[in-house]
Amino acid sequence: MPGFFSAIQSYFSADFSGRYLSILLAEVCRAHPLLFNRYFAAQFGKGRYLKSRLSMTTEATFRTPSGRRRADLALTENGKLAALIELKFDDELMQKKDGKPAQLFDYLRKCRAESLDFLLLCKDPPSESDAREIQRSGQRWDYISDFAERFRNAEQPAGRMLFDYFRERGLVVEPLNEDFLYRFFHRLLKPWRHSGRIVSKDSLSEGPSQFQALLANMRIVATDLATKVRPRGSDARNRTPTIDFAIYPEYAADDLRRELDRKHRKGGVIEATDKARRGGWVYVYALQTLGGKGKKWLDLEYGIGFEVRSGKNRSLSPFLFAAIYGQGFVRARVNEKHSAVNQERGVYFSAIGKPEHKAGVERELLELIRRSAKAAAKLPLITRQGRAALLRI
Repeated sequence: MPGFFSAIQSYFSADFSGRYLSILLAEVCRAHPLLFNRYFAAQFGKGRYLKSRLSMTTEATFRTPSGRRRADLALTENGKLAALIELKFDDELMQKKDGKPAQLFDYLRKCRAESLDFLLLCKDPPSESDAREIQRSGQRWDYISDFAERFRNAEQPAGRMLFDYFRERGLVVEPLNEDFLYRFFHRLLKPWRHSGRIVSKDSLSEGPSQFQALLANMRIVATDLATKVRPRGSDARNRTPTIDFAIYPEYAADDLRRELDRKHRKGGVIEATDKARRGGWVYVYALQTLGGKGKKWLDLEYGIGFEVRSGKNRSLSPFLFAAIYGQGFVRARVNEKHSAVNQERGVYFSAIGKPEHKAGVERELLELIRRSAKAAAKLPLITRQGRAALLRI
């Protein structure tokens, strides 16, 4: 059942997402400003925000030399304008067009002229040039997912409902249950006969729900890492990493061989018996392009893998991994997938199953990615640009 805020949003079109969020933030700030006091004090390093009376207004219009602009939110401090806030939920900052300056340029010029703070809250990372310009101006940008974490343990009803809204939109890391996830993977990769019936409704439904949460968590991690792993020096906005999963089952060779001998085929396809299943691997990963066209492309793949072992072993044996592959490598030195370097590191399930460990998982993945890139740069590459891209990660 959707939460209160999500239920209300269902009456509006998807184009209204950013505006709707600005209304929610303004109202929650009015009801419970302390969370916002702490957030803005930490974000801008200004202790005065802790002691101020904060409020927010939506659709705040301001003048620029090129015309009027409208900020999603204006933050007032003790009744005086203190900051402008732009929300980017399902869209991007408007660039220069028809002689009108870029949206960010007008924001920064306004804030510089009146000594205001500026905050860009976004679902996906801004382009490298926009992020650099924000930093150069002494302003801030932040992920909506990181902002949402501030409300995870909110004591006030409005704060809890706002966190539920963020959670239902897939913007916060969800805790994972190893037992439910194992039961789901067991059904996919191991013999299910005589393995015990799933008598609990929760056990049956929570498995797919946990897998959905795992994919959503991977998207949040990949979004956080996107600006750190894309090659530096490009002004173009990179596409958000694609989130996907892969399942690699294992089978008993003797059982498969018997199936072939019995010629149990359907249209040239052999049907493996249930008892032939011997576990396998599940990968949940992000795929991000490193550039290159035609036969010179390079891709980065990283994420979380699970080994589902045969027998009665109920451990998922999770591990983090990173791999760089593509046709940008000289083919004589790579395998059939054009894979250059794979890096893996085992982790405890608690490291990926608890929201408070997200930062640690991101650090581990970033280290694996950079090790892969450094090793890949030593292999024969078709273009110098490919090596340069790897070294800039």
